[in-house]
Amino acid sequence: MKGYEKFPFEERKYYEETFVENNSALIEELTGASRVFDISQTPMDKRSGVDAILQFDRGLSGVALRIRKPQYKKFSKRFTIGHHISQPNSQIHCILNSTNDSNVFYPHLVLQVNGVDEEGYCKEC
Repeated sequence: MKGYEKFPFEERKYYEETFVENNSALIEELTGASRVFDISQTPMDKRSGVDAILQFDRGLSGVALRIRKPQYKKFSKRFTIGHHISQPNSQIHCILNSTNDSNVFYPHLVLQVNGVDEEGYCKEC
């Protein structure tokens, strides 16, 4: 949980939402989706870790986003999973629960994009 005190939850979620607004075409290109629906900060996001819904033909899949600023370039080759395993709403709990219960909604994909500026645009992606 290091660093989260410096970048509060609301700011992190706004940053993700701004990225989706400004880069839905990029998300579609990277994932092969035909449409992106932002559900950040909804009860579904808070319970499942799904930040957006991707439409593939007639099917839907959830995606968890990991959006990183350019100053984290030294970490650009690393992949992160949201929150520590000790947190009940951590991404790892969502993933583990999905393997145990077919009724659990969880992210089908985790998309991490590094180098996104403050306005949500790909500065050094």
